[in-house]
Amino acid sequence: FAYTVSNGVSRSQRAEVAVHVRPAPSDVTPPQVVWNSPAADGVVANVGLAPLVDLDTVKLYGPGVRVHFSEALDSSTVTTRTVHLAPAGGQPVSLFVTYLGIDNGVAAYPLQPIQHDTAYVVTLAPEIADLAGNRMASPVTWRFDMGQTTAQRVFLPIIRR
Repeated sequence: FAYTVSNGVSRSQRAEVAVHVRPAPSDVTPPQVVWNSPAADGVVANVGLAPLVDLDTVKLYGPGVRVHFSEALDSSTVTTRTVHLAPAGGQPVSLFVTYLGIDNGVAAYPLQPIQHDTAYVVTLAPEIADLAGNRMASPVTWRFDMGQTTAQRVFLPIIRR
């Protein structure tokens, strides 16, 4: 944050203040998943085929994968190399992956529509680490099912003559 000081007559130059909180040197606890969405063994329904986000440079599709961790992570360890989404037994889907430091969260979104009526597996690689460098104890994997696609319905008025 930034501040200035004034005595009513003159004003100081703007000063920038940064607060850095570093982990304790004795931190040896690896980060743990607190919750995730979609839920393990859950069914995701009502996901359309249109992108959730459509920018000039990227389109992001649903469902988004969200993971909340027990502590802050080293953001450089949260990448497309450590967060995977794939159909069960299939090849990984291309993802947009980001670390959300404000809530110790990870968000990942497919870069193309994914198949409905299909089981998907999310895998978090053990290379994901906290700020002290502690890596996850083991990979974290869960499965969810994609339900039916939501069809666009058009309702036309009935005109009586």
